[in-house]
Amino acid sequence: MAVEQLRVLVIDDSSLVAEAIRGRLQAAHFEVVVVNSGEEAVAQVSDLKPDIVTVDANMPGMDGTSAIKLLREQLPTAVILMLTGRINLKEKMDALRAGADDYMVKDPGLPELPARLRLLVEVRRKRSQQKAAYGIEI
Repeated sequence: MAVEQLRVLVIDDSSLVAEAIRGRLQAAHFEVVVVNSGEEAVAQVSDLKPDIVTVDANMPGMDGTSAIKLLREQLPTAVILMLTGRINLKEKMDALRAGADDYMVKDPGLPELPARLRLLVEVRRKRSQQKAAYGIEI
């Protein structure tokens, strides 16, 4: 069975981290586009039409939570995952309230990332199907 190629928009101000994420996801058969700021992502997202967005929590200029809030308005059905270098409960709650689907610490090599993204897409699709079938979101 062929793996569905999902388009991922990676937002990270560190080109080193962004390229590590790109490599991990491309190896798992994702199509990846990288931008280096929240402002750049918001400006380009309507043209890029990603299925998934990963957002760095701490960036100069527009922070991850602010970017998520604006991206969620433009991408109501996309999966949005905040990535961070450290666990911070307030940051996590703010990201989820802004519209993130999940929050994940950037582990070295990001071994969990491809599987986590596929699972989040599956969950979001099931919720959409349930909403369409029953008129409610479960």
